[in-house]
Amino acid sequence: MREFLEKYGLRLLIITTACAVLISVLSFVSATSGFLQNAVGVLTYPFRSAVTAVATWAEDKQRYYKDYSDLIAENEALRERVAELERDARQAEADREENALLRELLELREQRRDLTFESAAVIDRESTNWTSALTLNRGTAHGVEKNDCVVSAEGDLVGVVSAVGYNWCTVLTVIDTDTELGARVFRTQEVAVAEGDLALMGEGRLKLSYLSADAQLLSGDVVTTSGLGGFYPGGLVIGTVESVRTGDDGLAQYAVLAPAARLGELSEVFIIKLTLAHLRVWGIAPFLPPLLPAVLASMEDRLEGFVFALAFGVLCDLALTAPLPCLYTIAFPLTALLAALIARSVLQPGILCSLAVSTAAFVLVDLITAVTLLAGGRSELSAIALRAVRELALSLPLLIVYHPVLAFLHRKFTL
Repeated sequence: MREFLEKYGLRLLIITTACAVLISVLSFVSATSGFLQNAVGVLTYPFRSAVTAVATWAEDKQRYYKDYSDLIAENEALRERVAELERDARQAEADREENALLRELLELREQRRDLTFESAAVIDRESTNWTSALTLNRGTAHGVEKNDCVVSAEGDLVGVVSAVGYNWCTVLTVIDTDTELGARVFRTQEVAVAEGDLALMGEGRLKLSYLSADAQLLSGDVVTTSGLGGFYPGGLVIGTVESVRTGDDGLAQYAVLAPAARLGELSEVFIIKLTLAHLRVWGIAPFLPPLLPAVLASMEDRLEGFVFALAFGVLCDLALTAPLPCLYTIAFPLTALLAALIARSVLQPGILCSLAVSTAAFVLVDLITAVTLLAGGRSELSAIALRAVRELALSLPLLIVYHPVLAFLHRKFTL
């Protein structure tokens, strides 16, 4: 045995150690996977890694394409939203401008209840060496007629309608050479004529002519329309005095006016449509206020007629332009007393009595007007008389309609 171990012991030790190592390796391998399976796994690993990498790349590309498509859709939705918000902003701005325009129109109507306004947009301008005009988007379809006055949002005179189409009209501005308006200096109440001048038009100015020899004008004096003759409404601001000059003859004086309206900046204006203003004959429009207190006073008791005439006169002085600030407050109560006297002593209430008291009312109002104008040296007696006769002749025929209506209302509210 000893010899056997000495002869084969080393070999046995080597074989035993080798077997132990092999058993250990086989034990480890068998604990995880089979040998064949492990060998296949090792051999197919590169291919499986390649397939996994390709699948991951394809999935990333698919995810990128989906995200890109979502971003495009989201961007398009945002663009539409931005466009919608811009439209809303533009509409809000347009609404704001419209509201501002309507507020200005409301203020104008509150200030001048005797006038009717039609808003209009400036669609064209003509400013040359020979003319200064605007084209508006209103015409005969909107009740606009030739010689209607046009004012700015502030109520300053812009010009006068010179030509009218179906849906358009042309306005000659106050500085145009063909413009001529009856004017009044607000501070002194002096009556003159505001007219365009070729030499001043290039400077954006106009002329105030036919001043009296003792005219005392100051720089900054406000000049308005006079309203005399009934052709244009009174009290519209034309401009302010810049300077007073002497004419080419060396005798007559004229004033240079700066227009109150900013003619070069206008985008929206208002056309004035006077009630009964287009029933003009001889350049005169019907004037009905004196008829109302006179006719009603002939139907009422003296005290009631007097009180109504006084109240109506105050309202007319607040709403209408007159040479004397309290003209109607003075004239209408006197008219009521005179009408009551005629109805009680001379004529029975009726159409003839109304005709008589209306004539007396016009004579009284025109008489006070004439005294006021002549005292201030602002007009001639012949011009005042001619205007009074024309106004009376044009207004009295309206009694044919006016008297039955007032008589009906009187019976209805006094029974």
